[in-house]
Amino acid sequence: MRAPTRLLIVDYDNLILDQLMTLEKSYNGLLNIEPVQEDHIDQDKLSEFNVVIIQIEKIKDLKKFSETIEKHFSGKVLLITDKYVDEKTRLAQTLGYNVHYKFGSSNALAEKLFEDFKENIIQKREALKTVIKEEDTIHLCVYSPQGGSGKSTIAINLAIQYTKANKKVLLVDMAQIGSIGAMLHVPNVHGGFSKLLERLEVEMDQQDLSHVHEECFYKYQQETCEFDILMSSSLIKMEKMRSAEVGRIQSVIRNLGYDVVIYDTSTEICERNLSIFDDCDKVVLVSTPDIISSWKLIQVKEILKTVGVSQKCVLIVNRFSKHLGFTNEELEIEMQMPLVGVIKEEKWIKYNVNEGIPITLQNHNKTNEVFSELAHKLCLINKNPKKKWGFKK
Repeated sequence: MRAPTRLLIVDYDNLILDQLMTLEKSYNGLLNIEPVQEDHIDQDKLSEFNVVIIQIEKIKDLKKFSETIEKHFSGKVLLITDKYVDEKTRLAQTLGYNVHYKFGSSNALAEKLFEDFKENIIQKREALKTVIKEEDTIHLCVYSPQGGSGKSTIAINLAIQYTKANKKVLLVDMAQIGSIGAMLHVPNVHGGFSKLLERLEVEMDQQDLSHVHEECFYKYQQETCEFDILMSSSLIKMEKMRSAEVGRIQSVIRNLGYDVVIYDTSTEICERNLSIFDDCDKVVLVSTPDIISSWKLIQVKEILKTVGVSQKCVLIVNRFSKHLGFTNEELEIEMQMPLVGVIKEEKWIKYNVNEGIPITLQNHNKTNEVFSELAHKLCLINKNPKKKWGFKK
């Protein structure tokens, strides 16, 4: 069961509260906000929270308040004020409290407050992951804010590389309008998310999982590779999917014994995608070497940083050519994330993709080596150092 960071806001500003409530939704149950408008806070109630935000003017005796906090509260206290520095504010700072001023936009203040306590949420999230995540399973997410960047192609070929290493692989199409089925010429006769969401409406036991696998997952088979695919649902169903449903789907996937799970996401930053980012070990960001694609990626960087997942993001430059809007080094410096792969622009790649032939099933050794190296780099995040990952080129 999740243990959320509990945030108590005393004598709150509605605009600030609205901004913080928006953040609460993005943290999928790891942040719980309770607003109260009262002059007195019960000491027993205070001990139930991790963070308290209070208007400094509501505190009659700051020293007495500080003594009470020391005795009954082990969390973080953030003070806000709508006055310039006065005697009470200086005393609060002397006592070691973080004081935030209510000048400017409520959005800016909410962000500053959030910066002060978000580490608490991130620590809880990481602690949660060590409990619920199977140690030997790698969860990867391939994302790009730019359509047509090649993220689905990369997701497919990573899946093939892991199957070449004799790993059990699941490729999940999380896009609103999924393209994996079209790219691999998969017949549209399997349940995918539509069927899985129906099955999740009823409680399942271990025996039901085998039926779910048969009904909802498509087995992609070629001479040299074999992996499972969970196909995207209809546009409306994918749009309506929320973090709770994503969590239930991931719970089913964890119990199916995969070595690697790869999520191919859609371009938008939404609750569905944020839930996937949060759960995965690595978020693979794909950019093409043009200004528009890189600019969108830079904008997304700030969001990823705010929600606490930027530290597990890596970069891939796809369709690399000599006609560039920027250098790979410039992108790496601007994004402050490691560049783990560069895939060159090749005419034959476009042809094979349109024909439903994955790149790494062709006899192009150089391109195979790129994906093999990329797959190897990403699997180094595995927590079990004894587990061997041998890749066939």
